[in-house]
Amino acid sequence: MSSEWIVIKEVVGHFEADIIKGKLESLDIPVQILGEAYSKIAALEHGEMSIIKILVPPEFKELAIKYLNENREVI
Repeated sequence: MSSEWIVIKEVVGHFEADIIKGKLESLDIPVQILGEAYSKIAALEHGEMSIIKILVPPEFKELAIKYLNENREVI
């Protein structure tokens, strides 16, 4: 597995990030979240510091994006 992870989505606030992370992990897709600490500590839900990046390994990129695109209305 490659050590470089790829950003597949950016969201505002940790609630949406947590939902997406859980959904992807349920498909056995490894997920990393960047920026979550800022959002939770400061309870930020707007502005640049509230942006959370969702990352997956390159080999899971297509599967993860496909899932997100097919389930937009649910997430």
